[in-house]
Amino acid sequence: MKRIALVLAGALLLTGCFARGLTLNYLTPSETPFKAKPVYLKVTDVRKDKQIVSKTVTDKGLFTDVGDRVSLTGKTLDGRSATVTDVTVRDAFYEAMRLRLEALGLGVMPEFASDKLSLTIEIEKVQLDLEGMRTFKAEVVYVATLYNGSKEIRRGRITGATEKFYVLGKKDGEQCLSDALVSAVNNLDLRPFQD
Repeated sequence: MKRIALVLAGALLLTGCFARGLTLNYLTPSETPFKAKPVYLKVTDVRKDKQIVSKTVTDKGLFTDVGDRVSLTGKTLDGRSATVTDVTVRDAFYEAMRLRLEALGLGVMPEFASDKLSLTIEIEKVQLDLEGMRTFKAEVVYVATLYNGSKEIRRGRITGATEKFYVLGKKDGEQCLSDALVSAVNNLDLRPFQD
């Protein structure tokens, strides 16, 4: 009987560990793929505050153990998917951006090449907050810079922001931040990559 109790306690502990943190979802937009040269993708996290959720949210007892860790499930409209678990915001952002590039027909090179295109993403903000204890507010901000070798071609700051009425607690918070991530990643204009 003790053995069964220990096994059940262990299973509950493991389930609790897997359920920790924030789980985000990303879906690529409906875009027509185009012919393009492969690109090198580099994502850096330049946020001063690495906490994803605000004190207002944690004071409500939600996402108290997140820190800078998330899990991400990304999907393309043609059915491809990728999942990363318990990773940094930088790694999750890289995965979402990689899916977007590949869905549009851009190959992602594993290494930088001085004679090829590269896209640098600098994450400035990933934040989930609660306004007035009734509305989740999420914002994702980054700077995207397109280079041809070492020559800067285009630079822009991209923002994705959403609000969601607090009804189901944790689920609504995750959906709100997921929507901000989707908006931010999908708002990047990738037409300059076209051949």
